[in-house]
Amino acid sequence: MTLVIDACSLLNLIHCVGDDSFLKAINAVFPRVYLTNVVESEINSNFNEYAYLYDYQKKDIHELRYSLGLQKYRSEFEKDKNECKVLARSYGIYKKDVFKESSGEFDSLLLSLYLSRSGIKEFNENLNTILFATDDAQAVSIFSSFFFENQIGNIIDSVDILTILYLKNKITRGDLIKNIYNIQRLYLRPMDKLIRNIERMKGKENLSSSIQLHLSMVHKFVYETKLQELAEVLEIPSYRPLFLKFPLIKESILEIKNINRHDKISYFNYRVALIEKDLIWKL
Repeated sequence: MTLVIDACSLLNLIHCVGDDSFLKAINAVFPRVYLTNVVESEINSNFNEYAYLYDYQKKDIHELRYSLGLQKYRSEFEKDKNECKVLARSYGIYKKDVFKESSGEFDSLLLSLYLSRSGIKEFNENLNTILFATDDAQAVSIFSSFFFENQIGNIIDSVDILTILYLKNKITRGDLIKNIYNIQRLYLRPMDKLIRNIERMKGKENLSSSIQLHLSMVHKFVYETKLQELAEVLEIPSYRPLFLKFPLIKESILEIKNINRHDKISYFNYRVALIEKDLIWKL
């Protein structure tokens, strides 16, 4: 299997596992793993975004980044990249899709197309099956039909990579579930931030009993991941004094509401449920 991996999937895996064990496992399972220069640049720019969630020292994070044993695409790709871009651009225009050509996802799309057609002697010699890993829901939505109709392969995400490692006996069932929840926590980082802010605000003096009560209710909904109930407080008039006094609370709730709208949280719960109900067939 050939794997092209996007920045968001690789960063999710790095931060959910916390060491380079999964990198060794990926290299053992996938004979060929590629990332583009654009993706590597995005990784370098965004690597420390989630660092506050973990007990890593910054030095350890940088050492982990530089230990990545992933192959960069070979220079031959540059010769045929324009041909790949012309096709992708024409397809996007025909489908009325907007491809952000400066993004790592688009560059990875071109690399996936190139690798699906590249051979030992010349371009367009073979038809290879490529796995493109990205956790960007918008990219999946835009690129799926291009992948399918050009017979490039499949688009997967970081949970799929972990599942493949589990099926290949590189990680345990418990590690699979734990790491899926760790990825979920990355998407819930606004909730961590909100909890910290609420705990700080509850310590303030001269708060009315009503504001104290509503702070406690928001804290409860966040802590128990009751996202529907959390979103509903935005429409309850009695919460308005709280939002006027602490506008950051409202901003955080709106951000969490936006995450939940994309069903990210329920998706991770669904994938864990499949594993716990033994609906992932492991021989």
